[in-house]
Amino acid sequence: MIESLIIIRFRQIGRELQLIGFLKSLLVLIVLLPLSGFYLYKQLDNQGINLAIIAATAFLIFMMHSRRKDHNFISKLTDSPFRIYLTEYLLLSSPFLLLLLLKALFIQASAFALALAIISATVPKVRKEYTYHVITKLIPDKIFEWQSGIRKSLIALILIYAIGLLGLLNIWFVAASAFFLALVISTFYSECEPVKILEAREKAPKQFLTSKLFENSKLILISLLPLLLVACFHFEQILWIFIVLLVIMNFMMASILLKYAYYIPGNTSGAHQFFCSVLLMASIILPFSILIFFLNLFLFKKSLQTLNQHLHAYRQ
Repeated sequence: MIESLIIIRFRQIGRELQLIGFLKSLLVLIVLLPLSGFYLYKQLDNQGINLAIIAATAFLIFMMHSRRKDHNFISKLTDSPFRIYLTEYLLLSSPFLLLLLLKALFIQASAFALALAIISATVPKVRKEYTYHVITKLIPDKIFEWQSGIRKSLIALILIYAIGLLGLLNIWFVAASAFFLALVISTFYSECEPVKILEAREKAPKQFLTSKLFENSKLILISLLPLLLVACFHFEQILWIFIVLLVIMNFMMASILLKYAYYIPGNTSGAHQFFCSVLLMASIILPFSILIFFLNLFLFKKSLQTLNQHLHAYRQ
């Protein structure tokens, strides 16, 4: 049973990668991902950094688990969803576990495996009855991704800002919180809206895309503002604060553009979440962050081509 479900899962991932394109998927899986892994391998010598990397990876798995929609289906097939979840997460994170073992970080590897077991033992549940009107009412209806995303991720966002407050003691807590926040916000764009919502704006593709980027950029900056205020207590690090801000904004633009470059009406893309995770990890390496900027230029052009198919009536 477990083997069959794992095979189905990897086939789903394969179909998602086909939507992105064979060459681009190959570039990420064979070039970008291994280089990012090599960089992480080098950073694992630093105890503070390796703990942050382990926490970030576990948090990513937790975000994936909390958003699962197949729990009821799996529960009907087996009496032990825990075994399926744990097997899947261990396979998914096996390259990272291998890096920890190669560095002889056996305690950290055991702690990470324990974290995966705890995550797998929890029941993913979307509580639709809570709408959090106090927060979502402040967000314009046209930025619906944020309204939906905040409802689903409110607890995670509260925890991220709580960790950010520790930045008063050490600025690295602010940086880690900012990247965690970017990761959570990127999940807001994994679901494509119906064509009717695109058409409701009555804008040409280029106007639609630029307004979308501008509107979301404002909200992203506002969401980062509390962390930036905490970072100001370390004014001597102002240059690094500015660089981290640019890196995160660069990554967030990629997250939005990925959605529209490979837009399929009403589709929730697992590939989007996967590639955003890889891009965020690559963003930590400044040369890769520059490459992501050029990737954004390509994605912007690709998005216009895709949107032209759905907004052709509004082209000027």
